[in-house]
Amino acid sequence: MGKALNHSIPLAVSIDHHVRRIGHYSLNNSAVDVYLCAAIGVLGYVFAKLECEPAPLILGFVLGPMLEENLRRAMLMSYGDPSVFFNRPISLGFLIATALILGRDGGSSRAAEEGRSLGRRHRR
Repeated sequence: MGKALNHSIPLAVSIDHHVRRIGHYSLNNSAVDVYLCAAIGVLGYVFAKLECEPAPLILGFVLGPMLEENLRRAMLMSYGDPSVFFNRPISLGFLIATALILGRDGGSSRAAEEGRSLGRRHRR
């Protein structure tokens, strides 16, 4: 049974690909959905080749619209004055902590990533 499955993997992938295409087309009867799915697949392949971590991308995709909506709401409530983010001690503390974390981790994570990529190059 195991050998039969190994030989049929290209066939299974092809069938899966076509079933997904039909499914995407059948949702809205639109070829745009099929092209959008293909573009997202290509983008996922590029991100996998670039070794991008998926967790931050998913978090940004999920939390980004909520952040934008609440930022817009805060700006409307303050009549467009951005000082609302600095005049309260807790919000100022969070902004300073965020700046320190980003400033501290930015350089060290780049150096660690360069070290890892150098190690990968030498192993191959």
